[in-house]
Amino acid sequence: AGDLRRSPTGGLMVSLGGPCEFVTEQLLPALAGDTARLPRIAFEFGDSRRMLAELDAGRLDLAVVSGIRPSGAGVRAWPVARERFWLVAAPGLTDGTEPPAELDAAGLIAYDDHLPLLRRYWNTVFGVDPRFDPTIVLPDLVAMKAAALAGLGVTVLPSYLVHEEVRSGALVRLDRRRD
Repeated sequence: AGDLRRSPTGGLMVSLGGPCEFVTEQLLPALAGDTARLPRIAFEFGDSRRMLAELDAGRLDLAVVSGIRPSGAGVRAWPVARERFWLVAAPGLTDGTEPPAELDAAGLIAYDDHLPLLRRYWNTVFGVDPRFDPTIVLPDLVAMKAAALAGLGVTVLPSYLVHEEVRSGALVRLDRRRD
């Protein structure tokens, strides 16, 4: 990790990188009660691979990373939370009883053409690779949530991002496995 720096006013400054959605939804609210004791924090957003590269290069002091365990020399890592993913859709779009290969009839919303979230979910829950092309590709989890809320398809999203929408009934969990 990089050397801790001082802000222009002389206080401690920490550079922290991570996924925008996790930082926004989980980390910032958790920091809210300790603002007087916190150093100045400069956040940088990006995916896990980019944040690890920034950490290895010394441009970040800390990285909040999910899905990839860092392996760089001098980088220490420890789990602080387990990210859970839910299969969700707007109410009435599908009842979730279809075999996984038929869920694409409801339309699928993916993060990118490589289907990282959908593939990991399909492999873990259904034990097979997804065999479909997404209807919509949105490289932003918040945009994916908005598309699901609009009834544009089924998607896989982190539980922290859709917990309130599932609780309120705006989205429905289609998971066969509940965690």
